Amino acid sequence: LLTVFLITAICICSSFSVSAYTEQYVFDYENALSYDEVQELESTAEQIENEYGYCVMFCITDEETDENYAQNIYDTYTDNENGIIFVHNIESEMYHYYVTESGKSTFDLIKMQDAYDSNNSYFGGIEDFYAVVENSLSYDDNEIKDLLRFMKKLLLSFCTKKEKQLEKLLNLH
Repeated sequence: LLTVFLITAICICSSFSVSAYTEQYVFDYENALSYDEVQELESTAEQIENEYGYCVMFCITDEETDENYAQNIYDTYTDNENGIIFVHNIESEMYHYYVTESGKSTFDLIKMQDAYDSNNSYFGGIEDFYAVVENSLSYDDNEIKDLLRFMKKLLLSFCTKKEKQLEKLLNLH
């Protein structure tokens, strides 16, 4: 049973591994952001990836976009299997996303879009978007920590019961 617990813990922890390589996080094809703003957003996204293992990208463009456009950017610039890219077409005011399979149950896309839209600047909107992402990931991280604590208590309880049963058996003989 201890082996099963350890294997489960290793599997859960390995799902948080950081990407081997993410080339870029912020794509501003319309020059809506200053150089310093892009650098600050890049730094925030890199911190999120390092802490939670999720790549978070953002793209501002006026090209025709769809989910395939978003996925193509994501796949081109990272090999991380955990993440999301938010694409804002500023000409048509359309939003598209690509979310990896592992992120589909983690991210609330409506909440993310609302956070972005609620700000008056692109920079502030992306900062708010990153804050919602980080909040979602920290919540997910806490759930896993709670699960590990529960599994530890369960394992200890099981071991204690088995130890008491073994003691009774040994005392009978």
